[in-house]
Amino acid sequence: MAFATPTQDLSVEDLKTRYGISKQTLYSRKNAAQVVGKHLKGRTFFTPEEVWCLDQVAAFVERGLTLSQIEKQVREWKVEQAEPDLTPSQPEPDLQVLHNRQQNSYTVGVPQAPNSEAETAAKATALAKFGEREEQAHQLARAFTTAVGQALQDTQQVVADPLRTHRLLAEAAKEEWVLTATQLGEVCAVGRATVTNWRPQKVRCGFLLTAVSEGLWEVRKATREELLEDQKARARPVPENPNPRGRPRKTTLDADS
Repeated sequence: MAFATPTQDLSVEDLKTRYGISKQTLYSRKNAAQVVGKHLKGRTFFTPEEVWCLDQVAAFVERGLTLSQIEKQVREWKVEQAEPDLTPSQPEPDLQVLHNRQQNSYTVGVPQAPNSEAETAAKATALAKFGEREEQAHQLARAFTTAVGQALQDTQQVVADPLRTHRLLAEAAKEEWVLTATQLGEVCAVGRATVTNWRPQKVRCGFLLTAVSEGLWEVRKATREELLEDQKARARPVPENPNPRGRPRKTTLDADS
């Protein structure tokens, strides 16, 4: 649809009637065209040059382009207009204004809307390819981030902590926490069945674990007497004639399981 270029400033209400759109849609097109308008006594007016830019946006929209695609074209077009031509056949940048033909004042701000559906389709295809490449770059970055995070997690799992059980039991005893059999098994790196067989109590890593009820355990620091009693209970009995050809074997303790 062709629009007659106005000779005076138009208000928001005038442009709503001109394009048959809502105020919100008009401001979305204004942002795509990168025009600002001017404010006068609480109302916004647009100059004939800015109205021409909005006319071009309307023509783009009529041919099927989205506002985001139009905004990209506007930015790229302004960059191209700002870059001087430094080819040998062209004059120096500061002299180009004298050699170039004078531009129409309405051609400043937004590129001319395409006159053919083929040109519109070509530009839409180029924008689609650009968006596809941008999405591929984002996917590659996300995949790299995920791989790095997984590698760091695997590295942390490989590094063993020999004092992990001691620290966790010390924290539970200090805070006077009551642990479930499952939690205690995770702290001591054993299964729930092993924890169940420890009832009514068990000395582990210098701490006394006591079953206070079904499936609940209390943790506290074991005393010296409790540690010695536990060692004595787990000591292997010495046979009457352990080694007739040599010295008697020394009493050994089971490894802490």
